[in-house]
Amino acid sequence: MRLSKAWWVVLLCGCSGRSPIGENAPREGGAPDASADAAGAAGESGSAGAGGSAGAGGSAGASGSAGAGGSAGAGGSAGAGGSAGAGSGAGGRDAGSVDGGMPWPDPPCPAGSSSPLLGTWTGYIENYNLPSGSDALRVTIRGADDAALCGSITFGVKEGPPPPDPNEDYPPGHFSGYGTKSLLPIDGFPYTAQNGVVVGQRVKLRLSLYEVWRSWCAPQTSYFWDDSLGIVVYGCTRAWRPNIASPIDSGLPCEQVNPATGETVPIACGKLVLCGYLARSVCACNATGCTSQPAEGFAEFEGQFTAGEAKGTIRLPDTPQSFNVHLTKTD
Repeated sequence: MRLSKAWWVVLLCGCSGRSPIGENAPREGGAPDASADAAGAAGESGSAGAGGSAGAGGSAGASGSAGAGGSAGAGGSAGAGGSAGAGSGAGGRDAGSVDGGMPWPDPPCPAGSSSPLLGTWTGYIENYNLPSGSDALRVTIRGADDAALCGSITFGVKEGPPPPDPNEDYPPGHFSGYGTKSLLPIDGFPYTAQNGVVVGQRVKLRLSLYEVWRSWCAPQTSYFWDDSLGIVVYGCTRAWRPNIASPIDSGLPCEQVNPATGETVPIACGKLVLCGYLARSVCACNATGCTSQPAEGFAEFEGQFTAGEAKGTIRLPDTPQSFNVHLTKTD
């Protein structure tokens, strides 16, 4: 299955209008050079030729907004005119860490050990099942005071996914058929509670379902895509036209075509999906590296915690309705 250059850009970065991808091969962390990669590249893990200069414009920090004069582009880069601050969030509670040069919102943990919220709360989501069939939910609160909390939420009862191979799809077997990606919770993965707020016995927090790809995105090479539309765009694959097996689990190879030489370069089909084929990329990249999308794909949790029991709701990004949650404190 061949995609035109314009469609490849739309699928990768959500851009519209004319394709911003030039005919020259992209440079890592820089603009395309007129003598781009004449010799091609030896597979996805190879590096692009030297000679690129840094793209114009600042890069957007996690949960931040683009600088004046530019809007946040696909892949988490800000438009020309300024860079966004890292780690801003509701209430300003989330601090930040850095994956491959990209910031990620890691909330601090409140001090104190007397809150009745502390501990593990297990139960189920009413009228909702994961692809595995499980409706189990576990809320772990590691720190809390009268205003904030830290912890995690884990869906299902299966063991979490193994460490990722950055050149293959992740979690293993997550994609099949034609590669359509739905943003659903992954069994066994402890999603970090972000923007945790405590008001009396009531708790509100959110989870980024993209977090499961944080360890997959961090070692990726960041490739400059384009800035011709006033948006500095980077991604975790070269911005080359793909030849994609259809369906992607058919066993047929996937490739990208070097526009300078016409050479086809093998690439894992699952990696093409994760980096933007058929759906938005799971990674946000700038000139220095990549992390998982830090500012979208949120699940929202709200609950009332009383006397060893909790009742509340959870809303997932791919479902229009909220689901009731029932929890019991187990330690």
